[in-house]
Amino acid sequence: MRYQRYLDSLASPRFARGYFRLIGIAAIIGLLIGIVWTIAGLLHFHPLW
Repeated sequence: MRYQRYLDSLASPRFARGYFRLIGIAAIIGLLIGIVWTIAGLLHFHPLW
């Protein structure tokens, strides 16, 4: 019985919303780091001047 309540709380919509929010934030941070890394690399090997 306690185990079933634990599983129900773990799979709750509130938990899922928080989990997907964390995944989304991590994905956005990763994309921003990748974009900055790419721009820095391009400017390093192909300077604007």
